[in-house]
Amino acid sequence: MPKKKKGSGVPGRSIEEELCLICGDRASGYHYNALSCEGCKGFFRRSVTKNHAYACKFGGHCEMDMWMRRKCQFCRLRRCREVGMKEECLLSEEQCKAREARRKKPSRSSMRSASGDSESAPSSPSSLPEQNNNALSKNKSLSRGMSNKGKEPVKSKSLSGVVETITRLSSSDFDFNDSPLDKLPQDIRSLIERVVICQDQYEMPTEQEITKVLLLAKCFDPNNPKDAKELLFTQLAQFTVLSTQLVVDFAKQMPGFTEIGIEDQIKLLKGTACENLMLRTARQYDPDSDTVIMADGKAYTRNTLCFAGLESLVPPMFNFCGALASMKVDNAEFGMLTCISLFAERSGLREPAKVEKIQDVYTKALECYCNAKVKSGSRRFAKLIMKMIDLRTLNAIHSEMCLSLKIKTGNFPGILLEYFNID
Repeated sequence: MPKKKKGSGVPGRSIEEELCLICGDRASGYHYNALSCEGCKGFFRRSVTKNHAYACKFGGHCEMDMWMRRKCQFCRLRRCREVGMKEECLLSEEQCKAREARRKKPSRSSMRSASGDSESAPSSPSSLPEQNNNALSKNKSLSRGMSNKGKEPVKSKSLSGVVETITRLSSSDFDFNDSPLDKLPQDIRSLIERVVICQDQYEMPTEQEITKVLLLAKCFDPNNPKDAKELLFTQLAQFTVLSTQLVVDFAKQMPGFTEIGIEDQIKLLKGTACENLMLRTARQYDPDSDTVIMADGKAYTRNTLCFAGLESLVPPMFNFCGALASMKVDNAEFGMLTCISLFAERSGLREPAKVEKIQDVYTKALECYCNAKVKSGSRRFAKLIMKMIDLRTLNAIHSEMCLSLKIKTGNFPGILLEYFNID
């Protein structure tokens, strides 16, 4: 058995067991000369290659953790450099292209094995069944949303064994001095970690997609108030289109989703689209400035969003975001709430009992996580679950707003009308 490579962060622990030196999340290895997680690795690479200039709203000395890392990019980048990340360790664009070309080029042995064993090779567990893909191709707008956008899928894991483990746990089984994930059994921990990884992976559109949306400004006169309002509405609508596609990409990677029939998959996606967007908005909410960070990196105030025509949605949406911010909901809790919403009961499901059973796994996993996180875990879990009622209310308000905007503007994107069931 090969010996595990030791890191220098915590004596006696393997790299797989160590924590990111920047935010305290689970480290995946040494990246750019420092032990870090995948999220901080990607953040440092993007910040350096894109030459981003950040500013801290809190004095430049934020204490970095898994929650704060999304609130202050300036201090996150500062922390990356403090722990030893080096810009010179990044590959140039030409080097990256050469590396990708080498990875994609098949070796002779793999070509021989592929030609000889192609008929017996099992299909990827993370992909939809062939008949599901065929069914989706008939629905053009939904099949656009079901694309993977070039992102590498995370390997699927089944939910078997998770429920049995969950039922054996109670809050008395936990010690509250360590990280909540460290105190959970491996199968529950793996499920939550998978959700968090996919949540980060499918959170933001690509730079190219964002650039295309921002180029719409060339078609409008910024000095004309009417054009300014229409531009803002159009850009927000296009960002929403990109986000709904990411909702689908995220859902496809969740254990249990591809075990459901294609008709039920589409109903669940339509039902959760708005609720998922509200949770994503809450993750990007800054309580100190009372603003929401959109995909273009700009902070949008209540007045700005109202100017775009979202007057009816802004107050309850910001109240929802503020409530979650006051609870300091972390990435794991956001991810599990998203899955609970994804597998919620929707009208017209063919297998509602099967969907409910899958949702129950995520609900109980969230309960275990809350119990491991704080001593009053049962109260925290109850408060989080109550937020699902707020999501349903926001869903109804959002539907009415979309219908009104469709009538007023006449240029509401058709894919959004279909996703949000707007007639």
